[in-house]
Amino acid sequence: MGKRSRSVTSRRVQRSGPVDVTRGNARRRIFAALGLILVLVAAAGAATIVIANSAQPVYACDQLLEPDSQVAAPAATPITSPPASTSSPAATSAASPGASPASSSTPTPLGQAAPDLGRIHVNVGSHVTYISCPPASGPHYSAAGQGPVPDAFYPPDSGPPPQGWVHNLEHGEMVVLYRCQGGSCDEASLDALRAFDRGIPPSPRCKVPNDVVVTRFDDMKAPFAAIVWNRVLFLDTVDTSKLTEFFLTQAETAAPEHKC
Repeated sequence: MGKRSRSVTSRRVQRSGPVDVTRGNARRRIFAALGLILVLVAAAGAATIVIANSAQPVYACDQLLEPDSQVAAPAATPITSPPASTSSPAATSAASPGASPASSSTPTPLGQAAPDLGRIHVNVGSHVTYISCPPASGPHYSAAGQGPVPDAFYPPDSGPPPQGWVHNLEHGEMVVLYRCQGGSCDEASLDALRAFDRGIPPSPRCKVPNDVVVTRFDDMKAPFAAIVWNRVLFLDTVDTSKLTEFFLTQAETAAPEHKC
């Protein structure tokens, strides 16, 4: 009986050994699969957070600058004839030398003044809240290719943020902005802006060619705007003559830094 019992026990051990190993491997495979699933879920969550953060704008506006309705020249003062008794040859001769008051008056410059928002540098990617938009000054990037940005026409889906082109304003350049309401841009206006960008004359002071950035910016109360340092010209249509005049008379005038 002893020998038979030992042989039976040996056979039972031999049978049970492989079964235990198989079950252990199955458990390990299950745990490994669960661990892989948890890793994938965590990675997907992290990717979702990154995508959500990247979709957030890197700037904000406290308020939108109101287009100035008083840009037009003031109404002329009515002229009345002086009493006959006050006119005399002496008075006439005294008033004749020199230019007339109308010819010596300074024309009203295009555009309107914008708030001075300073000129500090911030790290690329930093979120900036501008007190007034579109900003004609303010915090901006200072990194190669990021601020100032290359002078060019930027399509609606690839324009730089204001932190980039505000640095261009600091150097005396002009930035032309266009708005796309509801995500839809007027192709005829875009074609006109492309043509304007190709034909812009050299800058008025430093004679820099193509010293203009044209890019999309939706946070403004007009369809179009031309900006130089601390001055904005709002437009309802792409008026290339006014854009050119604004550039030749206002660019490189108040900017704190110049290229020459």
